[in-house]
Amino acid sequence: MDVTNDGTDAAQMPPMLDQIEKSYGHRPETCLVDSAFATGDSVTGESVTGAGQQGTTVAGGIPRGRELEKKDIDPHTKQRGDTPESVEFRERMGTDEYRELFKQRPCLAEFPNAVCRNHGLRQFLVRGLEKVKAVSLWHAIAFNFRRMVTLGVFSKEPQTGPAT
Repeated sequence: MDVTNDGTDAAQMPPMLDQIEKSYGHRPETCLVDSAFATGDSVTGESVTGAGQQGTTVAGGIPRGRELEKKDIDPHTKQRGDTPESVEFRERMGTDEYRELFKQRPCLAEFPNAVCRNHGLRQFLVRGLEKVKAVSLWHAIAFNFRRMVTLGVFSKEPQTGPAT
């Protein structure tokens, strides 16, 4: 979890993957992201900072995919100006395997966002990145703690099956 002054998170995947590698000693095999995060160099590996160049396969929405669909254009086919890596990303996201994976994104990413918003994380009442990050971290910690309670992590009864 991190915060920036950037107006968009489009360029934040490479630093996020670097942070994961620094913390855990390796990069994830797959990164599940939204279409705003799945842009250019960040996804396709068109530069050394791209996830593809670093060994992480990106599963994400096709940028401007809905606009293409409205024009009866398949967003999973090569578009003008696409690099070979972009074509590979589009084709990958057109497969059943990756479509199913991408369907999991809302419950994994949007649910925590919604819970934090419902608990007051709408507009920051503090100034400065350091303070905003502190407030964000408190919300992340509180969310994780509530999930652990819900999943029975602190119960004295051993878990016998999958938590619901």
